[in-house]
Amino acid sequence: MRKFQAERRANIRAEKRDWMILLIAIPTMAALSWFLDGRPIQFFTVAVFGALVTMAGIFWYMGGHASALPWRWGVEGEQMTAAEIEKLGPDWQCEHDIEHERGNWDHVLVGPPGVFLLDSKALNNSARVEDDALRSGRPRYNGGAARAGARTIHHALLEQFRQPLWVQSVVVVWGELAEEYREEKLVGYARGDKLVPWLSGLDEKLGRPQRAAAIEALRVVRDGLQEREPRDL
Repeated sequence: MRKFQAERRANIRAEKRDWMILLIAIPTMAALSWFLDGRPIQFFTVAVFGALVTMAGIFWYMGGHASALPWRWGVEGEQMTAAEIEKLGPDWQCEHDIEHERGNWDHVLVGPPGVFLLDSKALNNSARVEDDALRSGRPRYNGGAARAGARTIHHALLEQFRQPLWVQSVVVVWGELAEEYREEKLVGYARGDKLVPWLSGLDEKLGRPQRAAAIEALRVVRDGLQEREPRDL
């Protein structure tokens, strides 16, 4: 969301003149529709006012330019995954949006089956998993990045947890994906609407004390990363 907002600010600054014209035209049309007499001219000014407000709302939503849309879709994917995670029981705990030196981890989830790094993808086209990647039209999301994130969290937790703790990387796909869940080269790919049933059906590997220790270790890692790498978007 912070990246999307930064992109929107930059796009609006780049098109400052057009936005100024739009923001002047909207109240002008509103005033004309109020003060002008005669139904035809009033209908026309009201229609223009509505069209301008709609246009401003659409461009604001999409970030001022089509280049910001992938970040908007990313925000929506993260929000949908977060809503699904809330459906899990009290034995599950999640840390959202953990910043690190190369970006952020969407969700790090701790539950009875273990620790999961969830990366959300909201896609418009149908997706498939092949050649160690998630493909959706032209976009390609490499599995190597997901493995690297899980490995980084694994090593960071190891310093705090003092015992090996496997971190399963899962790409959560919001869109059309033929398989409910598939794993390729240690990276899982799960359909968003099937995420909770899949997680709930996994065998327990961490007891309550281990889960408490793992979540505490995760919070220490999160706080340490935030102190080490302050980011200014």
